[in-house]
Amino acid sequence: MFANTAAAQLPQLAVANASVIDPVTAESSIQSTTAEFYAGASIDEGVSYVSCVDPLDSVDLESSLAVENDHVGSAGNIYVLAIVGEESYMLVGDVFLPWDGLRDSLEPFATKDLAGTETISVLDQVQFESAGIDQGELAIYIGYELISDTDKIYYSATPLRVDIVPGALGSRSRYVGVDSCSPYAVDATSAIVYGTGTVTNPATAEVDLLLDLYMPDVNLFGKKVPAMVIIHGGAFYAGSRSQPALVDYAARFAAQGYLSISIDYRLAGQVPELSPQFASLYDQVESEDGQEQEQGLGMIAAMEDSLKAIAWLKNYAQGQGFEISALGLLGGSAGAVTALNVGYGLDDYGFSVPEFKVVVNHWGNLAIDTDSSKPSITADEAALISVHGTEDPTVLYSGSVDIHARADEIGLTNELITSEGAAHGFSENRLWGSESFEGSGYTKGERVLNFVNASMLTPSGPPEEVYPDQYNVLYIGHSFGRTFAEKLETFARDTGFEDHASYIEMSGGASGAPDALWADDGHRENIKAYLDTGEIDVLIMICCSVEFVETGGESDEAIWNFASYALAKNPATRIGLSWLWKDFPQDYASAEEHRDGADESYALWVNLANDLNADYPDADVFTINHAEVVYDLRAAYEAGELGGDAAQLTGPSRNSVFTDEKGHAGNITKDTGTLIWLHAVHGVEPNDAPAFPQWETDIRAIAQAALDNAAQL
Repeated sequence: MFANTAAAQLPQLAVANASVIDPVTAESSIQSTTAEFYAGASIDEGVSYVSCVDPLDSVDLESSLAVENDHVGSAGNIYVLAIVGEESYMLVGDVFLPWDGLRDSLEPFATKDLAGTETISVLDQVQFESAGIDQGELAIYIGYELISDTDKIYYSATPLRVDIVPGALGSRSRYVGVDSCSPYAVDATSAIVYGTGTVTNPATAEVDLLLDLYMPDVNLFGKKVPAMVIIHGGAFYAGSRSQPALVDYAARFAAQGYLSISIDYRLAGQVPELSPQFASLYDQVESEDGQEQEQGLGMIAAMEDSLKAIAWLKNYAQGQGFEISALGLLGGSAGAVTALNVGYGLDDYGFSVPEFKVVVNHWGNLAIDTDSSKPSITADEAALISVHGTEDPTVLYSGSVDIHARADEIGLTNELITSEGAAHGFSENRLWGSESFEGSGYTKGERVLNFVNASMLTPSGPPEEVYPDQYNVLYIGHSFGRTFAEKLETFARDTGFEDHASYIEMSGGASGAPDALWADDGHRENIKAYLDTGEIDVLIMICCSVEFVETGGESDEAIWNFASYALAKNPATRIGLSWLWKDFPQDYASAEEHRDGADESYALWVNLANDLNADYPDADVFTINHAEVVYDLRAAYEAGELGGDAAQLTGPSRNSVFTDEKGHAGNITKDTGTLIWLHAVHGVEPNDAPAFPQWETDIRAIAQAALDNAAQL
């Protein structure tokens, strides 16, 4: 059963005498309080904001705070609180300051006469990696108080949430499994015939059964893909596979990496003719249940047709060369009844059904669970999540309560999301509204998606599956190399290397240097797991270990450790050593000063690579000097040669050389540097790469000149 988590999620404000107010009940452990909390304000116009960002991205986030009508025009303080992990911050002006959780130390974002809607720029070109945050979740709460009554704070019970996820870079070009950040483009195909069924009204006929297919728009050949079967409602008399709420679910699942189908089935008014086994079930259920005959016939036909759709799904996957790794069922109203019946009831009547990992019940009930001698839901069956309104007049809320009580009794993973005061249907239950899950940080719909992911997916650590028929490149290191490793896959495929696959084990800053990765048990074992496959063709590491710096470039034991391990698993593995530019570019007055000493340092890196090659003479050891293009681009910017491609040295990634003070690469720098990687890994001269129409600057010429200069070194 779901328990409201507002108290755990909302930062609790402590009063001066150390009493703490519960943000759900607004009660304190003592009678006198210095603040009360009212979940009367809302944010983001009633729709919960959920987003995934890469820690390297520069993030903008703007939201709005709805002020209660009685308070509009009054002088007030606006508060913006940000929680990352265990740390709390308050936005004061345009700066986030640490906050100790005490009411007396809480400072306002702004003091002003309150408007009905207060628009707030919460994040402005914020880059989490620069702040030392590689991953995690940011939760932002917005509230206000009246100057005339500072004992009350009106806050947003549901926060803005930003998931900070390495690699959340938009649409993926290759299937790497389910990703809750929804990185896949969706391919939808409508009106596919998945089977036929007999109906007898208005005349006996064999009718086509149709479904719509939603899937990630990437190559799934050889992959294992989970699938969701989505079933519409309509009292078994109406409804269709194109119901907007179900289409939305299907697309959301596909964007995360699922195959999903939304199906039609024979309706009661068509008077379906059932197969002998389902006709026998109808006789049993109709006799036991006393259901109205025609509607009961539609209910049984929906179950029969759902199994046909699942059989089609498995055959389709097999024909396309991939495998269905797990099955789930989702339905609304009559569709939920069908999902529950198929997921938990049919096996009790002698039917052979697939194994399901999860059943999602939107205001349905288990309609064939009528005989107490039959076990129905058992502990080894699918996990169950339900959404149901307490005032549902169509399918009683008590039915879902009973099902979940049974699940609790037997220890089945389950969750009942109660919609207080809601009636029947998607519009009544507001799956995606910010008020849905007060204080939890999730809407009901988001919680369903998260529950399905947790139930359908076997927890898996690295490596991703590495295939022998691909050219597998593993990059281990920090963000100054990762951006090129990520882009390399697209560049390689655009240049004709269709079998290129990139894998990344990343840690930010100094923790991504070879010695730090070797010393860290988790990262070291993850990297070994990739190498243990024996299928890694190229291993790329990036400077600089502490040992390399302290010895003046004479040694780096960690590089030898990783190279030795890689070559033991696959003697043909190529070893790449990637060089980096000096960080904090604004510390240098010019490109010339920024570059000063870089050539001599890179020469030490080349010498280290030569020493490694001497110890492993059969190995192909090479260096990658993407730093050269960074210095060249800065020089071109200072000479006014980049035009609109780089309007400033540091700023938004779309038109800057660097994105922040640390010196992370802007878009033009990423593309130009990746050409250096493309040459190192695949031997493609930059001038031979496809053109870049998005840039006025000839970045191929810049990369070619950088390579020529590096060769002279």
